[in-house]
Amino acid sequence: MKQVKSIYKIFTLFAVVASLLVNVSCSQEEYIYTPTNNCVTFQSVPSNGYPLDGNEIVVEIVRGVATESQTVNVTLESGSIYTLQNSSVTFAQNEYKSSVTLTYDEDILEAFVEYPFTLSFDAAQVSPSGISTFKAVGQVPFSLDELEYEDYGLVYCENYMFSKGYDFDGKTYLLQLAKYTKTYYRIVNFMGSGQNFDFCLTADGTLQIMSPDVSPTPEDINSYDMYKFVTEFTYNGEPMTMWFDSDADYNDVVDQGEEYTMVEGTYFSNYAVWSTPSEGLLTAELFREDGEGDDGWWRFYVNVKSLF
Repeated sequence: MKQVKSIYKIFTLFAVVASLLVNVSCSQEEYIYTPTNNCVTFQSVPSNGYPLDGNEIVVEIVRGVATESQTVNVTLESGSIYTLQNSSVTFAQNEYKSSVTLTYDEDILEAFVEYPFTLSFDAAQVSPSGISTFKAVGQVPFSLDELEYEDYGLVYCENYMFSKGYDFDGKTYLLQLAKYTKTYYRIVNFMGSGQNFDFCLTADGTLQIMSPDVSPTPEDINSYDMYKFVTEFTYNGEPMTMWFDSDADYNDVVDQGEEYTMVEGTYFSNYAVWSTPSEGLLTAELFREDGEGDDGWWRFYVNVKSLF
């Protein structure tokens, strides 16, 4: 009988210990690694990196045991655009989470460029299943469709073949540059058409038109699709529509600045034709004083007049 009672006591003690272990495990949730306070790890790297949207970057550090307070020194690998705001983190007793903060100079960011950084702490403090070196990237968070444009300068449009009072001198339009870029530009309300004219000036000096979408041309032009702008100019009281050539080979950029950015004095040109609702296609012959006939195409110029 005494033997049975002893066995019963052993099973009862085992059940109490097991219950305590379950309670401890539940209270520490997923942060259990090893039964020491030196059991620290960075959280996993975000799959899409960190958005550089003007806000600080916060990187979490967690530990699995919190019976004592603890300090962890963190270093930032040199050569990045970031500044580490706290070179150490302190866990208070019973505290499982902490973090380090990174800042950066928003003025030097460029769109579509990844900016990596590496954080680390003493590997002697890391959990066996954790990481003591944290590598991640930050990037300005937008696609081409999400570019934000800021005022950059003024442009004016001209065509030297309009020698009978149809030149565009004195008409200026707002030129904008996309935030975080040196290559994406927008002419707002291009030629009073109500449409924005977006283009990219690449590093090799090629000008690529991004919007508006190409439109079918009138039958009397008998050409491929082009960029259509119903302008603020009139002929015989009717609005003149400009059809801008969509072939990138006909874009010429002259007097470009360093790294092919748009600076004052830069201009680009392209072949264009014009039409009105009632007159149809307006050929260059109608406007040229020398009377020289041609196929209706002429060079159209957009000049950067001034910068803010």
